[in-house]
Amino acid sequence: MNAPADAIFMSAHIPASADLAAVNASVKRYEENIGPLVAMKIDNDMTLLKFDATSPSPAAIAIVARQVDGKPDVPDGATLVTTGQIFLQGAQTLCAATRGT
Repeated sequence: MNAPADAIFMSAHIPASADLAAVNASVKRYEENIGPLVAMKIDNDMTLLKFDATSPSPAAIAIVARQVDGKPDVPDGATLVTTGQIFLQGAQTLCAATRGT
């Protein structure tokens, strides 16, 4: 994550029981209102999503997907935003977030 020294970050805690659709709905809501997703990880018994509140909302919303064989699937024309372990339906799952252009 390459953010300016004066960046302000906002975090969202998502229940461990959330499914992938709920995680992506949260990413969409926060990116539209706060700023771009910059990190995701497990925080105790929840998923923590971290957003850069000093950057403008992105034109293309990040999409979180499960990694296959430990590798992020980055669609053509998209960029990798971040990777991390998160909870999906109670299971720790390695995921990647990508952003289209």
